[in-house]
Amino acid sequence: MFLFYRFLFVTFAVWMIQVGADDIAPSSTDKNDILESNKTIIVEKNLNKLFDRMLPKIRKDIVKMGLDPLSLPDQYLRTTKIPGLRGKIHLQKGWAQEASTIKRTGDVIVQYGGKKLNFDFALGFDTLDITYAYTLKYLLYKRKGDFHGQFHNVKLKVYGFIDFTTYQVTLKYFDLVHVGKFSLKLEGHLADHLLNVLTKLFTTFSRDSVLKNIEERFEETLQAKIKEFNDSVLEPILPSFLNATKFYN
Repeated sequence: MFLFYRFLFVTFAVWMIQVGADDIAPSSTDKNDILESNKTIIVEKNLNKLFDRMLPKIRKDIVKMGLDPLSLPDQYLRTTKIPGLRGKIHLQKGWAQEASTIKRTGDVIVQYGGKKLNFDFALGFDTLDITYAYTLKYLLYKRKGDFHGQFHNVKLKVYGFIDFTTYQVTLKYFDLVHVGKFSLKLEGHLADHLLNVLTKLFTTFSRDSVLKNIEERFEETLQAKIKEFNDSVLEPILPSFLNATKFYN
């Protein structure tokens, strides 16, 4: 899962409640049907246009929260299991970039009923970039350089809900459903056999470890943001939304 996308759900949910009640409110025909049936009805709305309107704000918030660019921790890679190379590689000055280019890759759907507002988002990125400076020690050989990696066509699904009874935001899942090709560029005047080995090593590292590191760093920030919303932001602004949707009870 891409845990660092959690803040997108929270930002969108709160922003939508503040400005989007009219977009969610059903037509008079829907309201009459609900009243006549005397049942709790789940009403679904497509909010693609609303999400697209607020997308610039989401992108600015990503930058404002220090999530793009995002510094990555130093890493030591062991290469003993790779044929042709036995040594250590120290990765430093790592950065992940382009998180603020988030976009909608499918529908943004909300469902309201039974005092809960459910969200189902299809989001993603055209590219996510990473960079690291590396120091390679191989026998008496030492080489320094940089590697630049890029993930292409990243897609994810996000699902969560707001409970209007407890005023709490809950994230059910963030699933990374697709990552396209990973391209890599190495700098440092490496011999061909080292270039091939490091290309394989850095590709595996990027797909496995870098994404995990990004998740962990974003998780720290986003958990604090979710708690902030749950503790103080949602309760004051929900009454107006509930008044607009009270016929759903």
